[in-house]
Amino acid sequence: MVSKENSLNRNSKQKLLIDSVSVHNDNIFTSWLSDVESEPQLSKIVNDSSLNFVSDSKSLLKELVSSASSNAFPNLDPKDIQPFFKLWHKILRDQTSKGITLKALGLSVFSLKKTLSTYMEKEVLDDKSQLVLKQLSRLLDFVGLFTFEIYSAEQENELDQQKNQIEYLQSNFVSSKSLVGNSDIMKHVYKMVGLILDNDITVILDGETGTGKDVIARLIHENSSRKKEPFVVVNCGAIPKDLVESELFGYSKGSFTGADSDKPGKFFLANNGTLFLDEIGELPLDVQVKLLRVLQNKEVESIGSTNKQSINIRVLAATHRNLKQMVQDGTFREDLYYRLFVFPIQIPALRERKDDILPLTHYFIEKYKRQFNLNVTGLSEDASSFLVNYQWPGNIRELENVIQKAIVLSRGGWITKDILSNSRVAGDSEPILLKKTCSSNLSKDETLRSLNDIEKDALKRTLFAMNGNIKKASDILGISRTTFYNKSKKYNISL
Repeated sequence: MVSKENSLNRNSKQKLLIDSVSVHNDNIFTSWLSDVESEPQLSKIVNDSSLNFVSDSKSLLKELVSSASSNAFPNLDPKDIQPFFKLWHKILRDQTSKGITLKALGLSVFSLKKTLSTYMEKEVLDDKSQLVLKQLSRLLDFVGLFTFEIYSAEQENELDQQKNQIEYLQSNFVSSKSLVGNSDIMKHVYKMVGLILDNDITVILDGETGTGKDVIARLIHENSSRKKEPFVVVNCGAIPKDLVESELFGYSKGSFTGADSDKPGKFFLANNGTLFLDEIGELPLDVQVKLLRVLQNKEVESIGSTNKQSINIRVLAATHRNLKQMVQDGTFREDLYYRLFVFPIQIPALRERKDDILPLTHYFIEKYKRQFNLNVTGLSEDASSFLVNYQWPGNIRELENVIQKAIVLSRGGWITKDILSNSRVAGDSEPILLKKTCSSNLSKDETLRSLNDIEKDALKRTLFAMNGNIKKASDILGISRTTFYNKSKKYNISL
């Protein structure tokens, strides 16, 4: 009871002390603002911050007054603590310059403190040694405490930034339906995208065909400082090899037969904006050389011209091929590889983001219901299970194609497993499940087929499923349109 009364008395005295000092707050603050306005640099901060500076500064002064009145601090003399801060800054600078993280430094300090405490308990020390080791122990306490405080503040700040990036990207892209996905692996993609929105760093999007690399590229452009400038897409695999150079860099009138007028290339058209080089692994080696020069020099020279034009663009690239292996095989230039792989972002396959399959499905159902002017009752339970367990070799593009066909086949009713099975691109009668494993034991009745027969069958089935659309068929199979033409010619497949 006595202790409670003493506590109440202390609180009352502290309140009286704060109130007595607070009388001066307005006078102090008014004088402070007057001094700030007389300093150009400080005055600029006040003007930029508008009313926030005034209100925040009042809160700061109030908190300081409250702390000074609480007797929670000893009589601190800056001269007494200055040597410690000098030591702490030196340790921090020396260790971090060697690549040691704040977390590792803090752990090392506390580990040393523990060892020192055990040593002081076990050893017989003279007075001088004991005094020095006690001082060392206190220093370790301060260094460790300050290091972890800064580390915690940095971690909290980083987590806040990551959270803000994820929330920003989700609210802007998912709600606008240009990107659907809330799985953990997609949150990581959002985070990576958020890190490069405010700069022009070269980005390469790496992932399987049909994963939505083009959507991510447009997402980056539309949320960058270049969003009001052109966004130019070049599908390097869809352009015949002898036309790639003129498409990218343009040509001058009279430079070759049929060049009746000047034609600007994609680099010129994308000036001040973003150029997206999709399937960059399909570029011929001779074009790769010229592309590297353009990226290095920021200048474009069209075919048949001796004039170089300066350009200011951001380059985004995408590939489903293993460019590192292509470098080793001599089909992709190593210097261009390192020029592009400044900031790679791995776009996950649909089978790696199973939590997003049904949200994507519902998005496509709503999209094509409106586009086809057809009604759909919904997804049956077995259809949902089918979608989640199917391996989706064609990724999101295959899912989209399947849903389009399923909406037509459902005739306004339920989309069932049977409808989805008939809508798939793959020719198997059963879905390819994630749990399904290959067996080395073949039944006696099973017919062995050559790779050529399997490839030919895949080309024919996919072309048929895509209603003769060569671009869609080649996308599903993960090959360029040129490769599809060549293979069709090889197997005498009618296009």
